[in-house]
Amino acid sequence: IAAIAKQHGIRLMVHENFRFRVWYREVKRQLESGIIGTPFYCRSDARIPGTVRTSGFPETPWSIKRQPFFADLDRFLILESAIHQIDVCRFLFGDVRRIFARARQVSPDIKGEDLTSMMLDFDSLHAVVERSYASRGYPNPPLVTETLAVEGDQGTLFLERDGCMRIEVDVPGDRQTLRPDYDLEDAYPNSYAAAIRHFVERLRDGAPFETDIEDNLNTLAATLAAYDSCASGDAVVLGNE
Repeated sequence: IAAIAKQHGIRLMVHENFRFRVWYREVKRQLESGIIGTPFYCRSDARIPGTVRTSGFPETPWSIKRQPFFADLDRFLILESAIHQIDVCRFLFGDVRRIFARARQVSPDIKGEDLTSMMLDFDSLHAVVERSYASRGYPNPPLVTETLAVEGDQGTLFLERDGCMRIEVDVPGDRQTLRPDYDLEDAYPNSYAAAIRHFVERLRDGAPFETDIEDNLNTLAATLAAYDSCASGDAVVLGNE
């Protein structure tokens, strides 16, 4: 599809909405400001009790009740969901050079994996990315369940589960807590709206799409490499290294 579109001058954008969440845009802005210096480590974590039965969903787990086809996917969590975290890391740090991944099926109600841990190597840092749909005790969406920590040589940026961003820099007493006006309950639909707005604006001004097809193929390549790593037990080097 990408080759045909390019041949005929058709512009394609992939609706990768996660990176359009307002707090990730703010993280990007803060990192580019140099407030924590040069980043060398990132940890991205997101957990919900989506595939396990809980007191609130005793018969059918939350995620399967919402999207029943999840139960029959042989490849589930990484391809359906953790791909968004991979894309956010690419948005923040550039292309993935190497990936090492582990995954397992916890819930008996699904075929595929519902827990994954991955290590992603970038040019200047490595990131630990974890995602689970099998973690009891965490809230189900639409409440925010994702966290992010980026460590730099001058400080650390923390994105908390309540959407609060905390930045600690290596100067005595210089600790900042940012509480931008995040609409947490509407974060999910608002990320869709922001992606669509970006699409319309780029059509109007002719500038490149942030998530054009060529860029998104790199996200997909890293995602599929995670499955290769799980199968082989070894790290996988991406073709763009």
